[in-house]
Order: sequence, then structure tokens, then C-alpha cells
Amino acid sequence: MSDKTTHYDSETRSSSSSGTVSALKGPRLTILAHPDSDRVGESVVLDALMAGKTVQLSRHEPIFAPPAGGRARNLGDDRISRSPVLLRPEVDGAVILDSSSTRLKVEANGRVVEGRQRLTREALEIGVVLMLASRVVLVLRLTDLVSPVSCAPSLIGESAAVVRVRSEIQKVADRDLSVMIRGESGTGKEIVAHAIHDASPRSGPFLAVNLAAISPELAPAELFGADRGAYTGADRRRKGYFQRAHRGTLLLDEIGEAAVGVQSPLLRAVETGQIESVGADQVQEVDVRVLAATDADLEEAVSTGRFKEPLLHRLTGYEIFLPPLRERREDIGLLFFYFLRVELQEVGESDRLKTVPGRRPWVPARLVAEIALAPWPGNVRELKNVVQQLAVANRGADRFEIPAGVRRHLANATEAPVSEESPVQPSRRLTEEAVLAALDAADYAVEPAAKRLGVSKPVVYEWIERIPGIYKASDLPRERIEEAKERYAGDTKAMARSLKVSPRGLTARMNKLGID
Repeated sequence: MSDKTTHYDSETRSSSSSGTVSALKGPRLTILAHPDSDRVGESVVLDALMAGKTVQLSRHEPIFAPPAGGRARNLGDDRISRSPVLLRPEVDGAVILDSSSTRLKVEANGRVVEGRQRLTREALEIGVVLMLASRVVLVLRLTDLVSPVSCAPSLIGESAAVVRVRSEIQKVADRDLSVMIRGESGTGKEIVAHAIHDASPRSGPFLAVNLAAISPELAPAELFGADRGAYTGADRRRKGYFQRAHRGTLLLDEIGEAAVGVQSPLLRAVETGQIESVGADQVQEVDVRVLAATDADLEEAVSTGRFKEPLLHRLTGYEIFLPPLRERREDIGLLFFYFLRVELQEVGESDRLKTVPGRRPWVPARLVAEIALAPWPGNVRELKNVVQQLAVANRGADRFEIPAGVRRHLANATEAPVSEESPVQPSRRLTEEAVLAALDAADYAVEPAAKRLGVSKPVVYEWIERIPGIYKASDLPRERIEEAKERYAGDTKAMARSLKVSPRGLTARMNKLGID
């Protein structure tokens, strides 16, 4: 490749989250909204940009292909001008969006583009949302180029991140390994667990148990069953989740919330397939594949004594990390219309999304653009809830209205204008300064800091890994702790503040290192 094309050069790098290797990055245009909603999800890799050439964006170009294969075609909407908007590559990975020679109205991240606008590489890695003629919504994103994987159709999306998860499901499904599924709340961990079971040769049922919803006192009976008379009110023998999941798969959801007292029996069950019901005098053999899911930092829980390290290692025969929705912007259109179709089918109004010549699309393109620009800290679950509100509010309505609750939800969630000075940072996108301020205000306790920021704990831990001079308590070197102890005469609170960790985390680390 010439120097002009090095901004999209091959990259051989190991993903820190999944362990997979990605080969090539490139700019991809994906349809998020179109008058024909069946076209949502179609995409095109802009090979010409990768070769340092100008790309034309109009009614006739480029040609978009469906994710599952089929006839490739242009945008085709007669409200979109034949006169193109131009996309010109820059050597640093930026793209010039040039609308100076067309009457086609184009918006980038919610702002009308007049003349030329520079889309920075950082903006393209997040995904720039383009709206053409207030009719079609696209996202232009610099992303890893990967081949589609047909496994796990219940996992909606065609982004590189989702394709990788499908590939990992396919690789691990037929093994009897325990799998730890990690990801922020609302990313679809149970869907992935179910997909692993569906692709496996197991003949038994798939069951899921939320350990956060079971009291420590009832956990043994819920998981392993109880004999008659084992406790007050036990008038008959009761099967637990492990017995009921025999020859099948059991998902231990919210595994980080497992009561300490039940963790040793869990370890035994996973290691040996042996369980002991409450009140029983003999061991029972079960054939259960165990999957676990969490959004918690289990390593931190191990360091504070809340989670047993052997259980963590045994459950982590393989790890799958689910991407947050903000890292798969090109999937938002597919998810939005999928959830909307489901809601409309339930009330017998599926024809709302049908394409009728001369009729305005029922869902406004601008709404989809706003939704694509929102940060979605609650991920796919949050998006699904918003779509449900929209569907209920517009039941029986010929004209689509956005209810006040959804308007408030989307308020202040759009992007800044795309410019050299403002390289497309979401208004709620985290910065190092914001994370440091939240940690400082929370005395470096991760959970309250995450609540202040409106994100999950794993997100805060990711930032702690990134920010120089900030450690997780479990990673603090002995010499730093001893130096702080001497300086602050053993005052744990003062030590913790100087070391920028929580007092509880520091105490746990000192106990583990044997520092009095």
C-alpha cells in the first residue's frame, strides 16, 4: 500500500477482551433507518476509501448488501439526490465529508453539514451517524472487517464485536467446559448462555438461576434440593436447580452475588458433578454443564474474601466478553426495528412498518438518528425498554409521536458537532478527568464511583487499568503499601487516600500480603 493508504493498514493485534485476533480495519457504511425497514442492517465496506480514493454517496452509490446475503442494491430512495455527497480520505485516518456540490441535505451527528466537514479518525472509530434528506440514516464507522458467522441467530447484530461473540459460541458450544460470560448489565449474557446450550449436543433443559435473588439461607436448597423434613415446612422432597438441569445446562447468573456459604458446594458440583441435598445422607451424581455470568469484578471480590479463588478458576474454563452497546453502534438500527416488530406483532399492528408507495415511513428517521447517538449505559435492555414505551404510546396511531418519557430519556444524549475542534465525543462519554473526580468523591470505592458516572463497575475498572498511577487495591505492590504505612503511621484511611484505593480494598490487600 502507498503512504496514502496507511491509515487503514492491516493490524495484527490480540483483543484484550476476547483473545481473538483481528486483521484489517476499514470504513463501513451501515443502514440504520430506511423507508423500507427491511433494508436496515445492509452495509458496504468502502474499499475505495481504503485505497485512497473518493467515494460518492447518493441515491445510486454505493451498493449495500444484506447481512445474510441476497441482492445488493443502492439506496434507491427517490427523495435522495442523484448528485452525490463526497467522502475523501485523509492520510491520518480522517475523512472529509463534502456537500458543497450537491443539494442533498446531509447531517452528521445531528448537525447539518454545509460545505466541507472533517470527520476525525476518533469520530469514525465511534461511528458517525449520517442522515440523508431526513429519510435515510447511516452510520460510517472504522471497524474490524470480519467474515459473518451464522451461529447464534438470537444474538441480534452484525457488528465485528457480535460476530466475534458468535464465533466464540461456535467454538466452545460442543465442549463441556464451564464458561464465564462477562459484560455490563443489559448486554445479553443470558442470551449468549442459551445460545451455547442450543448449539451444544446436550439433551437436557437449559435453566438459569439468579443468585442475587436467593437469600443465603435458602441457596443450598434452591441449588441442590432438600429432603423431606430437612427444614420447617419441607413436607416433601424438593429438587434443586442441579437435579432439574440433569443432562442439560445451568446458568449461574450474577455469580458474584453467590453467598459465601454456598461457594464450596458449588465448587464441588462443578469439579466432580456431585451434590448433596439439604438433609440428605448421601451424595448424588448429576450431569450438568455449568455456565456463569456476571458484571462484577470477581478478581476484586477474591481479594476482599467475598469470592473463593478456586471457584473462580473452575468456572472460567473459557471466558466470553460481551461488548457494550456503545461499541456496536452499527447494530442499533437492527435492534431497534427487531424490538419494534416484536411489540407490533403482539398487538396486531405489524403492517405499520410495511412500505407503501407515497406514504411517509411510520417511524421518523430522525428518531432513529437520535437513538443511535444516545450512550445507552443500560445497553440492549435499556434500548428494548425505550422501544416498548414507543410502541405502547403509538398503539393505534397513524402519526408517530415520541412520548415525553422517551424525550427526557434522550435529552442531552446527542453528539457534539463533528469538527476538528470537537472530535465527536458523546456528551456522556467518559473522560479521564471525570473518572478521577468520581473516584475521588467516592474515596476510591468503585461501586459508588460507577453510580456517580452512570456506568457499570467493569467500566470503571477498565479506566483504572488505563490511568497512570491508579491501581486496583488487589494490584498494589507491597513496597508502596509499606511506604504509605510508615508515612501515615498506620492510619488506614489516610493511607488509602494517598494510594488512591478504597480503605476496604486496602485492608484486604494488606491482609493478603500479611502486613499488620
